[in-house]
Amino acid sequence: MDLMEWSTIFLRQKDMIKREIESLEEKDGYVVIHCKDGTTKIVIVKDVLTPASLKENPSAIICLNTKNNVLALHQDWEPFSKEEMLLLVFANPKTNEKWLLRPHLHHKIADKESLKSGLLSMHEVITKV
Repeated sequence: MDLMEWSTIFLRQKDMIKREIESLEEKDGYVVIHCKDGTTKIVIVKDVLTPASLKENPSAIICLNTKNNVLALHQDWEPFSKEEMLLLVFANPKTNEKWLLRPHLHHKIADKESLKSGLLSMHEVITKV
């Protein structure tokens, strides 16, 4: 299963209680979620995490759980942590494992000195891609 297929399944399962999704539309590198209330949400789905993805104003970014992605997040922490509602999902679609992070919230409660080691610890909890 590739990351896009895993992501659409994950997004549908995540919506099982609220039932807000009317339809999902897969595009090249992202998913458009059409909600029943008429709103749309963008979820970026890329193997590699980059701050350039923030230009699309996504509600979530789903990427592979690689050490390079975690280190990229640490290096570019500031732009990710400024996005109040952003959800990051680090996934391994082969083992169906993931860990989630809301950088804005994490920034409020975590200290800067332990950010890198904390992110790497979360990365190591699940099987690496």
